[in-house]
Amino acid sequence: MLPQIAVYRFAALGFYRRRFALFGSGSALNSFMSYQGYTQVVAIEPSEIQYDRLVSVEPAVGVGKSTGGLFTEQATALVFTGFNITGTVNSLELRLEVSRLARTQDKTIQLWVNGTAVGPNLADLSAADVHVYTWHDLDLEWNSTMGVVIDLQPHTQYPSSNTIYIRSVGLRKI
Repeated sequence: MLPQIAVYRFAALGFYRRRFALFGSGSALNSFMSYQGYTQVVAIEPSEIQYDRLVSVEPAVGVGKSTGGLFTEQATALVFTGFNITGTVNSLELRLEVSRLARTQDKTIQLWVNGTAVGPNLADLSAADVHVYTWHDLDLEWNSTMGVVIDLQPHTQYPSSNTIYIRSVGLRKI
């Protein structure tokens, strides 16, 4: 009979094998792994709900008003920087994994350059838990202070109250 710890290790190994089997072999796994992680994250809206380790400390809330529409309490926008990307960048791809629970939507998904959100806002109100955003025709000389700003909000049409869990943020040159 195996000790209890060994049983857990075998179960975990099986879980990871199943999870990575989804990627198959070759280029699909390599392309997933080529995303660069961030080294710094900063909240830029101190009056809104804050995050602790990429989990909102309070739920983002959308409450129906008697006159119609929603009153919302939103989480702060986060700026992710320090991606290991160098040189001239023409196109970028952002892979964002969020536990949306069908009630958390994008508000702002933009590049962060020189302390300002720039370029098109790629927010997608119908984004799934794992979503990829792409910027083209950038011609930027990338440095470690550049990154992305991510701002999430409660659903814009339905009442909700959900804690926001940002699972992963990855950026790569394409």
